[in-house]
Amino acid sequence: MNQWSHVAVVRHSGVITYYVNGIADASTATAAGTLIARANPSIGDKAASGPNYSNAGYYDEIRVTKGVARYTANFTPATSAFPDF
Repeated sequence: MNQWSHVAVVRHSGVITYYVNGIADASTATAAGTLIARANPSIGDKAASGPNYSNAGYYDEIRVTKGVARYTANFTPATSAFPDF
C-alpha cells in the first residue's frame, strides 16, 4: 500500500458507484432521498454499530458536491489541485 489513491463515491440516476483511481469498483441501487442520514457525517469514521470501519489513512482534496454527479463513467483522475471557486 503506502501510496495515494483517488476515491470517488457518486450517486447518479439511483445508483451509487464507488471509483478507485478512476475505475468503477462497485455499484449498488439506492433509494431516492438523503444519502447521508447522520446530522454530522464523518469521513473515515466507523459505523455507530457493527464492525469497525475506521480508516487510518490520510485524506487530501476532499470535495462534496450536491446536485452534480462528477463522474458517471471511468475517468482519469486529475493530477493537480482542485480550483478554488
